[in-house]
Amino acid sequence: MEETRSTRAYRCSPSRLRSALGEIRALGGRVEGSESEGEVSIPTPLGDVKGLYTFDGEELSVTLTRRPAMVPERLIWERLDEACGPPLGRA
Repeated sequence: MEETRSTRAYRCSPSRLRSALGEIRALGGRVEGSESEGEVSIPTPLGDVKGLYTFDGEELSVTLTRRPAMVPERLIWERLDEACGPPLGRA
């Protein structure tokens, strides 16, 4: 596993957030927390992808905290961009 701390922010509606969290659960992932903040863990054949999120009702901030070394970070962000729309910022 590779530790990471990259963050992106998205302009996001509450319904889009609920949809994204539902998609994580449908993939066998775990969501701990509420619609305003929490942790997610998504299984892959190479190990879990983990992250943190905060949501203020309009802006969603996602921080990638762990990923398997063989899973390119770019692919994770591309998937989130598809679910949440274009990012507002990257760090």
